[in-house]
Amino acid sequence: EALRYKGLAEHRDAVLAWLRSGAER
Repeated sequence: EALRYKGLAEHRDAVLAWLRSGAER
């Protein structure tokens, strides 16, 4: 459970970083 949550949190951070990089263009 904890590992899955950690994975989701990392995935969310990656998505947010991708959206941020896309918004800057």
